[in-house]
Amino acid sequence: VSYLSLLSQVPTLLFGAPEQVADVFRPDAEGRERHVRRPRNVKASGANHGAYFAVLDQVLTQTFGRPAPAQPKLLVDIGSGDGTFLAHAFDTVNPLDPTILYVGVDLNQEALDETRKTLERHQIPLHRFVLVQGDILYPAEIDRAIRDAVRAHIRRYPEQFSPEPWRDVGLADGLVAATFLNHNRPWRPVRNTDQAVARWLKTTTAVIG
Repeated sequence: VSYLSLLSQVPTLLFGAPEQVADVFRPDAEGRERHVRRPRNVKASGANHGAYFAVLDQVLTQTFGRPAPAQPKLLVDIGSGDGTFLAHAFDTVNPLDPTILYVGVDLNQEALDETRKTLERHQIPLHRFVLVQGDILYPAEIDRAIRDAVRAHIRRYPEQFSPEPWRDVGLADGLVAATFLNHNRPWRPVRNTDQAVARWLKTTTAVIG
């Protein structure tokens, strides 16, 4: 249902001129996608992820059940969709460590709006989560955006955070998950294979096809 608008444009996609095809994916005047109803799309996706989250709970418990210096400060969900995973993760992680900061990253502002609604509906305190707009194609930019957002966040809630441990916190200080499909992204060749392999070796084995 969320892609009805796109499906209605199949003749244009198959037989239209390049500029007509490009127009199908052109956002509206407010920057929102026209080819998909993104809020409905992310809600439907979130509702179907329960089986995957059950497996990820094992990783969360192992990661956040350790002494504080040895565990991440952040739990980052890149492609947060409607926030279903972050809400689920809060229920699993919060009893283990009530200081973790939850970070939702998504390319679409409409998805981030849905993430906020989900987390607020789940009664997660406002000082426990940060939302950042970012493109998974550019992890360095996501890292910078998270660092800026966290710095602003601890200034907004000084009674909840000691400044020094949170002074410069980014992706490397978090457990990073990607629970939604990262679609609509063009393929970009790997620039540095050695760095890519090193990053891969640091990931967990919680990869579910």
